[in-house]
Amino acid sequence: MTKSMLLAGALLAHLAVRSAAEETTIYWGDLHAHTMHSDDAFALGNRVGAPGALRYARDTAHLDFVALTDHGEFLTEDEWSNIQAAVNRFNVPGEFVTLVAFEWTNEGGKDGGGHKNVYFRSDAAPARAIGAFPTRYGSPVVTIPTDLWTALAPYACFTVPHHPAKGEAGPGEVNMSTDWSYVNAAKQTVVEIYSKHGNSERPGCEEPVADFVDEGSVRSALLRWFESGDPGYKLGIIGSTDDHLSRPGSVAELPENVIPKEGPYTGGLVAVMAAAKTREAIFDAILARRVYATSGARIALSFKATAGSSEAIMGGTQTMPASSPLTLSVAATGDGGLAIARIELIRGKTGGEEVVAATDSLATLEFTDLVTERAYYRVKVFQVETMRVDGVPTKERAWSSPIWVEISK
Repeated sequence: MTKSMLLAGALLAHLAVRSAAEETTIYWGDLHAHTMHSDDAFALGNRVGAPGALRYARDTAHLDFVALTDHGEFLTEDEWSNIQAAVNRFNVPGEFVTLVAFEWTNEGGKDGGGHKNVYFRSDAAPARAIGAFPTRYGSPVVTIPTDLWTALAPYACFTVPHHPAKGEAGPGEVNMSTDWSYVNAAKQTVVEIYSKHGNSERPGCEEPVADFVDEGSVRSALLRWFESGDPGYKLGIIGSTDDHLSRPGSVAELPENVIPKEGPYTGGLVAVMAAAKTREAIFDAILARRVYATSGARIALSFKATAGSSEAIMGGTQTMPASSPLTLSVAATGDGGLAIARIELIRGKTGGEEVVAATDSLATLEFTDLVTERAYYRVKVFQVETMRVDGVPTKERAWSSPIWVEISK
């Protein structure tokens, strides 16, 4: 993907999306990036701090919003304070949005395992970033997600699991997969499906994360809703880079945007359908699951479900009587004018997922399903084939957040 394609895609994707509640715009961002203040980024030779990373996101990647997610375990009090100051200084409503954030890194197959990024709605954040294990930097430590959410209770914030299906990728690596027995419908409403580590969608997916752990996959998490009924499994879907070189949004297929230790991928982006380009509007839209992920291409995507006069967009819930028709409508536009190769409509229900409708070489899909039980529907879009940085042909993808169907009584 060239820079000109990125810019063209950015202009193309700023289209209005009509929802039942409001007029929204698609904004593009990266919610997962590191600076020199993360131990593993420093080990890679990164010596660029928060201001440099924020300038890259704004001026080179041309993002609408960004979050820096340095590892909380390794941040001193001064470093955390300085990162927040830079993030808040770069936040300009209507022009460029920044979120205060850090990463909590519970791993090694522990109870409640899995990395989670923490994002704040305003500049109100803890005096110290929180860690998942003790270090010499003295960050406060909590070891399971429930205690993390308790510690975060005073703050308007949410958490996002990332590379949830990644296992023990190689020598010296530890299990990074997410323990989905821990969910929180109020503070954890989305999951990262794609990053420089690869894809965590399902076993057999394109560009999978290393040592794929099915129980940690996005599909596995979504399907838990049918058995448990817990709304914490109603998860929206985002993508980001997990860049460790202070280059948020570095998704162009260039050698300098690949971190070989993490895989031959440049990472993904998140599209947010928000009412305004402000910190609060972006935060609220993510929390409401009005989001979708891409593998880096800025693919414009619209997805809605209509039952009678009721309409739900991606991330929403449609409540309807059993044995009633539901019409699913999809429209997609490729990055920089590239064509759409395929659209798949996936239905999840008790017992698993299946592709219930698909179209090749068309930018729209419409399908009417007779709904007899609880379900969710999600969309996967493939752009026409382009070349990955390592010379492997690939079809850039977009993954919608699901639309859930509840049966009215």
